[in-house]
Amino acid sequence: MLLGASLATFFGRLLSVGAPDLRGALRLDFDSASWIGTIYNMGLMFIGPFSVYLGGLLGPKRVLFVSATIFTLLCIVMPFAGHLPVLLFLLATAGMTAGTFYPLTLSSILRNLPQSYLHLGIAAYAADIVITTHMAHSYEGWLMGAVSWQWIFWTTALLTPIMHAQSATQDIAAGRVAVLFAGSIRQQAFTLSIMDAFTLIACVATACLLIIACLQGLKVGFRQIIATSAKSAS
Repeated sequence: MLLGASLATFFGRLLSVGAPDLRGALRLDFDSASWIGTIYNMGLMFIGPFSVYLGGLLGPKRVLFVSATIFTLLCIVMPFAGHLPVLLFLLATAGMTAGTFYPLTLSSILRNLPQSYLHLGIAAYAADIVITTHMAHSYEGWLMGAVSWQWIFWTTALLTPIMHAQSATQDIAAGRVAVLFAGSIRQQAFTLSIMDAFTLIACVATACLLIIACLQGLKVGFRQIIATSAKSAS
C-alpha cells in the first residue's frame, strides 16, 4: 500500500514541476495553467476525511481497488482532454480517487503492524512520500527530453495497476484469494446522521477553499486574488 501513497504524491509533484511544459503543450496562459496542480490537490484534500469512513464501511481493499481503477483510467484519458474545464474536472476526480491512498495506507500500517514496529512503519510511510517528492523533479526533466509531456499522466497509469498485483500476491501468499465485493456493508458500526454528514462536508469544503486560496495566492499573487474577489463581490 505504500506504493499508493507514493503514486498520489508523485503525480502531484509531476503536475507542479511540469506546469511550464504543460502550459506550453496545452497552449494555456499562466493563470489558467496554475489551476492544474491546485485542482488536483483540492481533490486530495476533499476526499481525505471521508476515506477512513469509506474504508471502515466498505473495506479498505474495496475502496482502494475502485479508486485505483478509476485513477488509472483518468490518467490515460487526461492528455486527450480538449478543453481546460474538462481537464480540470478530470484532475479533480483523479485527486478524489488518489486521495484515498494516503489515509488508507496509514491506517493499514497502524492496523496490521505489531505495536513494537509501528514507529518503523510510520517512518517508512514518511520516507516514502519524501523520496517520491524529490524523484519527480529529475523524472519530469527526463520525460520532456526523452519522450513527451503526455507521460506526465501516463506514468502513473502504468504504475497504479502494480497496487492490484501487490494485493493479489499478498493474498495468495497468505493462502487466501481476496473477494473484493463479497460480504456485507457494516452499516450499524459506521453510520452518519444527516447533520453529521452536512457538517463534515461543510468543514472539508471550507478547508479546500482555504487551500485553493493559499495555493493560487502563491502562484499568481495574493493581491490579484483579493482584487478579483473584491471585484466579483461588488
